[in-house]
Amino acid sequence: MLVSDYARRGCPEPFVGCLKASAAVLGGIFPPSIPMILFAVATDTSVGELFVAGIGRGLLIGGALMIYGWLYARRHGLG
Repeated sequence: MLVSDYARRGCPEPFVGCLKASAAVLGGIFPPSIPMILFAVATDTSVGELFVAGIGRGLLIGGALMIYGWLYARRHGLG
């Protein structure tokens, strides 16, 4: 959905824009990601080890974003 679609549902555009921008970072962290593979090749690091390291961090960041979005929606009466 576009930011304006969420605004029509009652969510403030700055909140939706910031949430989407911060969620976009997960693409490079959560495996399998091309940047992670390129980093492994460039630094002679194990791709498997990077994937294992990225899963925990990706789940932590994703979970934090979900909890924050839920708390924000509850506090402001959205959804």
